Amino acid sequence: MLLLKTFKRRLPTIFTFSKLLGLALFSSLQFGYGQTKVLIVDNQTEKPVPYVNIWVLNTEIGTTSNQEGVFEIPDSGTHKTMVFSAVGYETLKISSASIQKSVRLSPKAIQLDEIVLRAKQDSIELKIGSYKNSKIKNHYFSGLQPNIRARYFPYQKAYDSTPFLKRLKICVPSAVDKAKFIIRLYSKNKDGGPGALIYGQNIFGYASKMFWNTRIDLSEYNILFPEEGLFIAMEWLAIPENLYEYPVGRKKNQKMQQAYAPAIGTVFSKTNDNGWIFSQGKWSKIATNKKQDFEKRHRKKYSIPAMELTLSH
Repeated sequence: MLLLKTFKRRLPTIFTFSKLLGLALFSSLQFGYGQTKVLIVDNQTEKPVPYVNIWVLNTEIGTTSNQEGVFEIPDSGTHKTMVFSAVGYETLKISSASIQKSVRLSPKAIQLDEIVLRAKQDSIELKIGSYKNSKIKNHYFSGLQPNIRARYFPYQKAYDSTPFLKRLKICVPSAVDKAKFIIRLYSKNKDGGPGALIYGQNIFGYASKMFWNTRIDLSEYNILFPEEGLFIAMEWLAIPENLYEYPVGRKKNQKMQQAYAPAIGTVFSKTNDNGWIFSQGKWSKIATNKKQDFEKRHRKKYSIPAMELTLSH
């Protein structure tokens, strides 16, 4: 991921950044060979599966299938383990050597508590995880590969009077208008990390070029706040319409870099209980802020996604 150190308020433009963790777009895979187009399909319906995030296991290299379910893989003799992740499907790990013209994903059943179907009213609201743009200032993350950043919202007894998920506000400034991203909702597993998906279809968000915050309506899904707590995750899509370039360096030696929109704003935490990242094909807790990227008062802290969740009755 890229840490974006400076972000112009009205028209997001990146001026400085930390070192890359990933080196190139997935399409090259650092090999430089020709490319083969591969179609991802539903194993039952035979229909294409769009916006599947794909990683080379244990690397920062990844891509996303397009709206038609197609991605490209290098024609090379180098065999890698590849991870395919999509909402509503079992995560698939296979060798690149076994991939020819298509990849088949198996649908995954999402078990929702039957109480989710009860009637709800919107007369009472409760906001949790509130943040201020002024507190976020210049701390954002973006990158050259698909990633998922998650924030954990622990359950509290006080939520019983407003148990339904109504709306999500997320800080996602963008250098591309209507940059598309996906929101995932996870329960908590026995190890404390993101577990099973609690909603089995893509929830899309569209980040505006003119506003820092995007609001996503969750009320239509009638989802109750789980008693074990809730993970809300933002998933980048490495698709052409999200790609943009920005200048780096002094004017005389200025070069252009690429990244995928949108960025995501972060708030600081003294503990790492609430921040997780899906990278290199696996979930892990976020690491402490690096010395070279942060002023002294924010070092040894953790950057948690800026998300505000509204609950309703």
